[in-house]
This record gives sequence, C-alpha cells and structure tokens, in this order.
Amino acid sequence: MGVNCVLIEILYGFKLARRNVIFLMFTILGIVGIVLYVFTPLSALPYVKSIDQLLKQPPMEWVSQVFPSSIPFTCAYLFNILQIFFVTVLVINDTRLTSMDTMDALNVHPQGNSESAAGNLVGKVLAFSMVNVLSFAFCGLLNFLFYPKVFNIGYYLFYWLTLNLPTLIFCLGLSTLVSRLTSNQGLSVIFLAVILGVMTLPGSVWLNGVFDPLATGIPNMFSDITGHVNLGSYLTQRVFILSFGMGLVVLAVIPYPRIHNNAQAAFRLARVTLFPLLFAGGCAVAYTCDFQSVSNEREAFRETYSKYTPGKVLKIVNNQLYLKETGNGGTSVTSRMTVENKDDEELPLILYLNPGLVISSVTVDGANVKYQRELQVLLADCKVSPGETKEGIVKYEG
Repeated sequence: MGVNCVLIEILYGFKLARRNVIFLMFTILGIVGIVLYVFTPLSALPYVKSIDQLLKQPPMEWVSQVFPSSIPFTCAYLFNILQIFFVTVLVINDTRLTSMDTMDALNVHPQGNSESAAGNLVGKVLAFSMVNVLSFAFCGLLNFLFYPKVFNIGYYLFYWLTLNLPTLIFCLGLSTLVSRLTSNQGLSVIFLAVILGVMTLPGSVWLNGVFDPLATGIPNMFSDITGHVNLGSYLTQRVFILSFGMGLVVLAVIPYPRIHNNAQAAFRLARVTLFPLLFAGGCAVAYTCDFQSVSNEREAFRETYSKYTPGKVLKIVNNQLYLKETGNGGTSVTSRMTVENKDDEELPLILYLNPGLVISSVTVDGANVKYQRELQVLLADCKVSPGETKEGIVKYEG
C-alpha cells in the first residue's frame, strides 16, 4: 500500500512539473540554449568586446576543447546555473497550489506526509534529470560528430553524478524548506535569493568554497597527464552538498501544509534529519581540514625558502634535462646544469626540487657530493668561488 502510494505521488509530481510553463522554459534553455552557447561563437562572449569580433570567432575556441572534459564540464556548469534558478522558481510556484482552498480535498489520502513529500521530490528529480540527460545527449552527440578527438562519454556521467545531481537535491531541499516555513511567495523569493546569492558568490571563497553548490572555485577538470586535480577534496565537497540537501529535504517534511497522520511524525523526522546533517558536517570538517593542511604545507615551503635563500644567487648558464620513462609508469630525470658565480663572494650551491621526487645522486664537476634536503630545498655540500663555473648533475625520479 505504502509503495503504491509513493509511486502514485512520484508520477503525480513528475507530471505536475512536466506540465508547468516554468519547466517548459527550463527545458528549452537547458537543451537548446546550452547547445547553442557551447557549440557556436556565443561561447566567446566573455572574451570579445564587439559584435564584429564575435562574428569572426570560430564555432568553438581552442581553449573550450583543449581537454576531453572541457565540453562536458561547460555543459554541466551552465546547466547547474539554470537549474538553481528554475528549481527555486518551480518550488515557490508550488506554494500557490497548496494555499488554494479548492485543493484541500486532495489532501485527504491514506499516505502520510513523508510519502507525499518523498513522491513529489522524486518526481521533480526525475523531471529535471530527464532534461539533464537530454542536454548531455545532444551535447555529447555534437561533441562526437564535430570534436571526436576530445570525446569521452565517461566525463558526462561523472559531471552529472557529482556536479548536477547534488545541486538539484540541495536546491529542492532548500527551496521546499524555505517556502514551507514562510508560506509566502514574496518572502520565499527574497530569502532564497539572499541565501543562494551568498552561497554562490561570497560562498565560493569562504572556507574554500565548501558551501558553494556550484563548486565554482574548486578545481574540477581532468588532465590527460595528471587526471583530476585534487579529486578527494572535490568529491568531499559534493558529498557535503548532497548530504546537506538530503537533510533539508527530510526537514522540509515537518512543516508540510497538512496534519501528520502520526502524532510522533515530526519528532521522528527530526531524528532522521540528524543523520544526513551530521554526515554533511563531518564532510565539511574533513574538507576544511584538508585545505588547512595544504595551507600549513605552503607556509612551511615559504619558511624554508626564506631560510635558505641568500641575498645573492648563482647564475644558471645552462640546464639540460634528459627524461626516461620507468617501468612503474614514472619518469627518471637527469638534470645537467652549469652555474656561474658572478658576484665577489663565495656562494653556496642551492637547488630547488619538488619534495615528492626522489633524488638518486648529486655530482659536481664529476665528483659525488653530500647534500642536505629540506622540503623543496636541496643544499649541496659545495661552494662556488667568485668567477668560478661548476657543472652539477642531479638524478631524480618520481
């Protein structure tokens, strides 16, 4: 009985969203608008200063197709912007329906508020996800036909699951909760505009963007060489947005504009809400701590640089790099460097190297020398006299 009622609510919520004029506008912009923007000279709008310059632009700039993830990410990011606006407007528009006296008769049904709210939410998720999939399908088809060298269907799936879906759940939960708490369309618009405006603009900077549903300031592109930049932090932030949104969804059932079938329903829902909100809080703490550790590491690099960098430095006359791929997929490098002391005092031989690379040997003028290494600084046990030139060879891999 309960499952059937939820399925009926899901179907009703899906049809209600699909037949809405607001959703129709969203569908047109989400499919036609994004395709036209990405695959026409319109994508150069942020970079051109006149209409003539825009008309002379190629269909798609090189920077927009440099990586296989460039087109999927652009489509997903633009869809997210549209999604935030239209989801909010659609949910606020629903408060008009629930406030009508003629609709009260439909609120007499066997299913509880949780089933009704869950069905309505899932129906909206299906409707917006359908447009999301169609938008990606059209963009992916054009990507495959015109830019096959940078086509990878996996990136479309990745950005749908990690970028678009968490934003959709979060916006639905936040908009529903605010709309039900205020019970007024005007106030809902004001509060949601302020909340989402703060979260997407200053929020992209505060606490390294943990509260930003768009993940604007978080690296989320793929490189053919290094893969995703800081994938762990990106996924932690997206899981936070998803969990926070799920908590808001459950919390929004409590002020549902209908008497609960069970007198203990509100208390039980409050307890259930704790799980996703606590999990979201844990993700936020982990995300913030990760960035704090990175900040501490950068500060240590700065201190080390200040500690070992003298007022006068050696001049690098020549530096030749010889690279060789190792069996484990890494790279072995031999750096043959010639340095010269053009000052009037003896200077130490100080080199800088990524601390993640392992040094095999250091030789100066053909002789092995001892060296001291602290983070990125490599201090060779060697001095260079005024006017003297030395050849150093550093072998390292990683």
